[in-house]
Amino acid sequence: MALFIAASPLVKIFLPEWHDRLMDDPQLINDYDTPFDFWVNTGTQSIKIQFMKPQQVTGRDQNQNQSIFNWLTGANSIQHESDIYGIVEFDPKVDLIQTYDQLGVLDDFISDDPKKVKKAKEEREKLALETKNRVREAHALVRKASEKRIKQAIRLNHNNLIAQWKTNEEMKLGKYPPSISELMGAEAIAMEIEKSSAKSAKVMGRFNELMQQNPAGR
Repeated sequence: MALFIAASPLVKIFLPEWHDRLMDDPQLINDYDTPFDFWVNTGTQSIKIQFMKPQQVTGRDQNQNQSIFNWLTGANSIQHESDIYGIVEFDPKVDLIQTYDQLGVLDDFISDDPKKVKKAKEEREKLALETKNRVREAHALVRKASEKRIKQAIRLNHNNLIAQWKTNEEMKLGKYPPSISELMGAEAIAMEIEKSSAKSAKVMGRFNELMQQNPAGR
């Protein structure tokens, strides 16, 4: 069974237990260093997810495990319910169990031949470095993939909020205050919102110029 990982701290935006802390310190949204965990209800079981820790689904049978894995990671599905968790497949391109077994071999270290001991140390250091680099590369990739999933959910929430505000305004109902997830989500994609607003303002400005030059549209 493949490994999965939650690799973006943006998941806190959708975790109610983090909302008070995020309101006190929004910078925690981007904190990669502090470990934390959270629970995900898959419909058939609740899974404790540990941030930045590769995990496996452990259930009753392989088919169920694969189904849960696909739901968690968004694989083979057009559903986006799990986007908010930013869980993605973790593939370091190396068999970690086999590698750790190799690193733990001590036979040549207790050899009476100094050359064998030296060679064993060199091979162990080389293997450890290669493994470290591959895992580091895998971490960089999953961070991007994890953030991409969560930002999809954030954008969907934000667009729905703006659309509802527009509808309310047309119906003279006023704007309701955003939820903490919507508020923190806007903070997470603030640069995107600013760029979009600036682009829209530029287009509208150009449109107004054209209309002033030719108000009748001729």
